Amino acid sequence: MIRAIFFDLDDTLIRYEAAHEIALAASHAVLASRHPHICRGDLRRAIYAAYEKHFGYGTPGFADLGILSVKELRETLTGDALRTLQIEPEPDFIAALIETHEAIERREIRLFADTLGTLDILAKSFPLGVITNGPSAMQRGKLARLELTRRFPVIIVDSEFGHPKPDTRIFAHAAESVGFAPEELLFVGNSPEADVAGAVSAGWTCVWLNANGAPLPPDIPAPHYVVQQLSEIVTIQPVARMLQRD
Repeated sequence: MIRAIFFDLDDTLIRYEAAHEIALAASHAVLASRHPHICRGDLRRAIYAAYEKHFGYGTPGFADLGILSVKELRETLTGDALRTLQIEPEPDFIAALIETHEAIERREIRLFADTLGTLDILAKSFPLGVITNGPSAMQRGKLARLELTRRFPVIIVDSEFGHPKPDTRIFAHAAESVGFAPEELLFVGNSPEADVAGAVSAGWTCVWLNANGAPLPPDIPAPHYVVQQLSEIVTIQPVARMLQRD
């Protein structure tokens, strides 16, 4: 019997990856106005490389993600990316790139159309929670800005806890936080590598939100359920049974 439901955040409850790419395109346009030889892919790779170097799991900087402000994080990543691209990281130019990116990303990040309705239905029968990977200030900022914080009694951010999904320790911590056994918990997420692998390995029931009908990558354990839209969760057997009881 399922007693509580946890969700991933980015591209499960909110539209994030597409918003990030639109924002990256806008900040690249600012960069290309001065340095037209730099393509968007170069900028993306430099930023991701900077993140892994400074804040990847296993680096000393990973713990800083739990306390860094968004401003400090973006300044570090942008400055390092520019140096990688052999561009002088002038403070005013860094500020212009960050301002552009943040303005567009803030505009483009939004809830999926069925997020609130689905949460409203589920909240009548289940405690709800979030387990998300990412910088604390960014993840909690998105939850607050989209008025999701109050909907989740338990919010666990990997950079605060110390271990990211798919590490089973973060799922065990979530289970302890609500006082239920793993077999009484359901996790919904879009990432096979982080969400499906982590939840299944931790002994949870797992729902893979596979919006595009992608094949399951090799070596990833099969999820218990696959849906293409968040609203379909209310129809899967263990959830529907509890909703009918209540």
